Amino acid sequence: MQPASAASRAAAAAAAAPPWHCVGDLSPPFASVGIGNVAPSFRSERAFDVASHKLAGLLQQVLSAHIFVKIVCLIMVGAPVIYLWGCLYAAITGAPVSLGVFKVYTVVLRAPGARVTEETSLAAALLINAAFITGMFTFAVLIGLVSEEIKSRLSAVRRGNIPLAMTDHTLVLGWNRQAPLLLRQIGTSCHGDSRVLGRQIVVLADRDRDELDADVSQTLAGSGLHYVTRRGAPHSAKDLETVSAAHAKTVILLHPDNDEAAEVHKTAALLGLQSCRSHPSTTMRRQRVVVQNPDVPVADNGKGGAGTLKQTTASVVQRLLPPAAAMKLVEVNGNRNMARLIAQSAVQPGVSTILGQIAMSAPGAPDFRVIPFLEGSDQAAGVSYQEARRKLANAVVCGYISHSDRKTYLNPADSQVLRSGDKLIVLSHSCKMQPAPRGSTAAGLDLVALQEQLEAAVTPASLPKSIVVVGWSGPLRELMMGLCDFAAPGSEVTVISPQRPPDFVEHDTHMEVEGRSVHFVEAEVTDREVYAKAGVATAHAVVLGDVQAEDAKQSDARMLTSLLMVQDVCNTSCTSGKPPHVVACLQHSETVATANHILKALAKTRLTAELLQPGELVSGMLLQVAHEPALAPALSELIDSCVCDNELYLRRPERYGLSGPGTSFAAVEELARFRGESALGYITGEQLFLAPPSDSAPHFSSKDSRIIVLARK
Repeated sequence: MQPASAASRAAAAAAAAPPWHCVGDLSPPFASVGIGNVAPSFRSERAFDVASHKLAGLLQQVLSAHIFVKIVCLIMVGAPVIYLWGCLYAAITGAPVSLGVFKVYTVVLRAPGARVTEETSLAAALLINAAFITGMFTFAVLIGLVSEEIKSRLSAVRRGNIPLAMTDHTLVLGWNRQAPLLLRQIGTSCHGDSRVLGRQIVVLADRDRDELDADVSQTLAGSGLHYVTRRGAPHSAKDLETVSAAHAKTVILLHPDNDEAAEVHKTAALLGLQSCRSHPSTTMRRQRVVVQNPDVPVADNGKGGAGTLKQTTASVVQRLLPPAAAMKLVEVNGNRNMARLIAQSAVQPGVSTILGQIAMSAPGAPDFRVIPFLEGSDQAAGVSYQEARRKLANAVVCGYISHSDRKTYLNPADSQVLRSGDKLIVLSHSCKMQPAPRGSTAAGLDLVALQEQLEAAVTPASLPKSIVVVGWSGPLRELMMGLCDFAAPGSEVTVISPQRPPDFVEHDTHMEVEGRSVHFVEAEVTDREVYAKAGVATAHAVVLGDVQAEDAKQSDARMLTSLLMVQDVCNTSCTSGKPPHVVACLQHSETVATANHILKALAKTRLTAELLQPGELVSGMLLQVAHEPALAPALSELIDSCVCDNELYLRRPERYGLSGPGTSFAAVEELARFRGESALGYITGEQLFLAPPSDSAPHFSSKDSRIIVLARK
């Protein structure tokens, strides 16, 4: 074994020594190597990393800043470089410093006329070419900044991230089934002056942006209206600011479909609107807010009937609005009981058409208007309602709005006294009221003779009706209640459906409801033989469709199939007698064209038909109220099932002792008033006349002639 060397012995001794014990001069050199040689390298690398990290952060801040900040930073970096290179160029060429700086500036920024090939010395040529190459990167950076800013702005506009800077626009908050119908009516012929709503349309809905744009664009195609869409929640204050809600002239808050928290969301939207209008610049501008509330619960009056409407959250918000809010909040109870309207249209053909023309924005249809009724010194004394309604020759007076209690009275008594501030509710084709000749439409009429004529009139008895209902899957209670109100006792109803209505007891196919018989036939709507056996060809009316269908497209498809079967049965079986009147419920307005194709192109026997569109009625009502909020109670009474008091009826002329020509419409109005009714127009043959001039002379010779009146149930 070899003897250990001196070095190995020293190392062994150092290892064997205690850790706190230093052997010879080993400890200081070890400490010096461990700290003194490593620390300088570590410190320099850390300083470089910190500096690069700070520089990267500064660069990120500059790149994310506004475009003007980016350009200023580019100038701050480029200006010293151009100046130094200009000074260097002046020193090389002997030119003045200002000329040298200008020369480099034109080359770097590629100004027109700048040249890099005219230098005579090598140093100047190298300097100018270096400046030219630097200018390539500088110019590229500048172009990149500008183009990226434009691209980001366009992308933000498309995504709807930029808040709108507009005023006096129409703001539609939310989206439901009535939204496309409402926009289409706004885009066609609006009620009254279209400038009342606003110059532009803005839609805020929590939907996919591309789908929202496509729906709005398709709905307003060809209307010429400017529109903007934004994705967001109407109950979000931040999203309301995005659409400039505080500066909107008219706001229509739609009731969301299939939303359990709909009332909560609408309340939050109303509070958000009020909050964003707290600034003095917005309170100087009045705003009109129309709230759709289709499900208004009715309080029980304790007598087994419907009483007054319960207070809704919207009404609470309206009551708490401060006077300085400058907001006109109107709640529209747009939930027409379609089952009752279908029953009324089946018994009295034409009622739904009349309601549609009044509520919807149909070309040539009259509009409800609110006008002051008195002028001059008569305001202090007041006049009777009879005198007020006789003052207009080109309008039908339907009621008035009291200034004292702010209530609406349709079809009031002629003895009712109107005071200063009261306003008349009229149905007219013109916005300019024409005074009656000689001051009264009753001038020249023999009122005593008209009273005697009415007393001698023999009211024709109502005959029982035969009605076939196809495809009705929901409860029949509302439909039968309507038939009990309008159809005479002894009427028979046959229901054809693949599903048994819940009103029928199991295995039972017949029931009696207040003297009206109801029969149930379980069959598919595609079974043609069932239609023939049910007596479609000899029925007075045929009801098609389902008002409670959840799948709108499937419901319309079933309705079209049923209509095709009815038309085919009538083509082959209606050889004599009058064909049935068809009442069909449609969910989509696009289905109307297909239904009309069946009724016209495929018809050998012409059927009269009314195609009911619940959404069109509700949207038309919203639009009219948006133009004139004071009409909300009157339209609700006519269209909304919750507050029905006065309704439209079609009366036979014999009820008033009328037959043939020779009677003016002014006389018809007086005859109706003797019975406590208000005449709105008449039907002769297949022609409908609403709000005709008082001096027009209707001809009641056809058996189908009817007088349209507003009367209490």
